[in-house]
Amino acid sequence: MDRSVNGEYFTLITGASSGIGRALAFECARRHMNLFLVSLPETGLEEVAAEITAQYPVTTRTLTTDLTCPESYLQVYDQARARGIRVNNLINNAGIGYNGYLKEMDPQKVDQMILLNLRATTLITSVFLKELTAYPRSHILNICSMAAFLPVPGKSVYSASKAYTLFFSKSLRAELRHTGVSVTAVCPWGVRTSDAVRERIQNSGVVSRTMAMDPEEVARVSVEAMLRRKSVVIPGRKGRLFFYLGQIVPQGIVLRVMENELRKALHE
Repeated sequence: MDRSVNGEYFTLITGASSGIGRALAFECARRHMNLFLVSLPETGLEEVAAEITAQYPVTTRTLTTDLTCPESYLQVYDQARARGIRVNNLINNAGIGYNGYLKEMDPQKVDQMILLNLRATTLITSVFLKELTAYPRSHILNICSMAAFLPVPGKSVYSASKAYTLFFSKSLRAELRHTGVSVTAVCPWGVRTSDAVRERIQNSGVVSRTMAMDPEEVARVSVEAMLRRKSVVIPGRKGRLFFYLGQIVPQGIVLRVMENELRKALHE
């Protein structure tokens, strides 16, 4: 629906049908940004778009695709071009994390994390960079995780993928420092994105239960950080406190704490 008050530019959000992505879409709409929303098929993306346009005077466009598929990043880019969608804000939110020790994990789940968390984020960013650098002011926001800073036994692939996203963001920010593009990485602790995630957090240790945030709060902090052109942001005072503690506590202790956090959930 065309109800834009923000000209012809769009904010592209991946994984926009639920959780943090849905909250990001509403937060951006609240700030009068037109939206190009991307998510898996049959996940309620059109309903999200309809809710947004019922509340805010913005234009929404949607695309359903599986970003783990090899050519999906080109599909996103080609659809934007074909539909006249000029992207000046790119929010890489789509991601997935599975709990489990690597020796026991289904290799297909491992591959899915690599394809979505690393490959899709990198290639979507790559194909839109030329357009983003053409504008006097544009933004890339990568939704990362506190796991990027911490080795997490039981989430080894996920934490490594988020470490990649963090360092990709910081390096790209430096590469683009002489352009109008700002790159921001937001690293929340656990986020209560669904009933299943809430249950998983509840079954984890006290740290996870204490640090968990609602997606709306993470979205608010994330969009604010993006627009203020911050580099790396950890939402929540408790999250920042735990980060600083993790920098001074011996890594062996950190490893034991993190494994204890996940032990109950891993053995359910």
